Amino acid sequence: MICVYAHVGSSLETVDRQTQLRCDQAIIAHRQHPYLPILIATAAKKNREWVGESMKNYLVERGIPVGQIFFKPGGHTTVDETDAFLSLVCQHSSQSASRIIVVSTWYHLPRICWLWLARKRLVKMAIAWKGSSLSDLILEPAKLLINLLLPFYVPPLLHR
Repeated sequence: MICVYAHVGSSLETVDRQTQLRCDQAIIAHRQHPYLPILIATAAKKNREWVGESMKNYLVERGIPVGQIFFKPGGHTTVDETDAFLSLVCQHSSQSASRIIVVSTWYHLPRICWLWLARKRLVKMAIAWKGSSLSDLILEPAKLLINLLLPFYVPPLLHR
């Protein structure tokens, strides 16, 4: 399973630059492991459109077969997305569910890996190195600290 985390920043684009870079990394991972489906689990909307549907369209436009992409509007936060991904992983065959690759931006992956580990799953990473914003870099350490202490808690002030 290739789990692509969405970025919902202040950009007006439904699929912002950071999300595009994450999707690009998912494409690379899928080319290396074509038997692994791509999962998208964000419940975010921009411009009245599901960000996940726009991510799916972005991937299809770049050659990923539509039957290899599964979108479930499951999470508004990284914690929620992780739980939605886990639910999707459990629904799929054991062969593809045994290998989980998480895709996000570099600053976001330590927290994502911790959340998966807290759910007793080991994951591999596909890293988008570019596209970080200053606000992401400022908020992420606080989010990581909260999730290290409370890996299943979604603090209301950090609901992104």
